[in-house]
Amino acid sequence: NIDINNLIYLRSEAGSYCVLYFTDGTKEVVSKSMNHFENLLPSERFHRIHRSHIVNITAVRKFDSQTSEVLLLNDEIMTVSVRKKAGLKQKIAANQ
Repeated sequence: NIDINNLIYLRSEAGSYCVLYFTDGTKEVVSKSMNHFENLLPSERFHRIHRSHIVNITAVRKFDSQTSEVLLLNDEIMTVSVRKKAGLKQKIAANQ
């Protein structure tokens, strides 16, 4: 059972594995695909920013649309793909 309130982001790994990163610094490897999580997680709160990453909108500290990068609560910086940028902007605005 995943605590989505403390989930910062997910990263896909080779095959159909994902690594889940949490606010307490822990991570968990799960043998499920990104598509599985994309369908499972509430879409108003989570957004696939890239082929290999889904972020929790509430964990986005800053989004720079010039560089297409997000700064997350854990100080990680991730690149947002061009096709995912507009949807991310909308979800961030809706969650403020």
